[in-house]
Amino acid sequence: MSGFGVEVDEVLIKLALVNANLQKHAIEFFHQDGLAPLYIDPVDAVISDLPIGYYPNEIGASEYKLKADEGMSYAHHLFIEQSVKHTKEGGYLFFLVPNFIFESDQAPKLHAFI
Repeated sequence: MSGFGVEVDEVLIKLALVNANLQKHAIEFFHQDGLAPLYIDPVDAVISDLPIGYYPNEIGASEYKLKADEGMSYAHHLFIEQSVKHTKEGGYLFFLVPNFIFESDQAPKLHAFI
């Protein structure tokens, strides 16, 4: 089994690398914004504890279908779209999401996307 990991926080990605090495898992890590373009092939499964809140990069968010019509976009919605884009047909998506994910002002767009 092999995998990829993307993390913007330098400390967290170093901890993930140490953990993967100790467990002898073949994981390639990318230290970058997870909503920036990912240069990896589609994967069989995505597992994510979605970061909740607004995505401050409005220019980057403008590339997504789930961007907010006005103001800043929800990062967790954009991560769902990014994950779908990088998952193989018939692949699996596992997310930890907040209880209110389908109750926000941007939820109708998320419903339509899913």
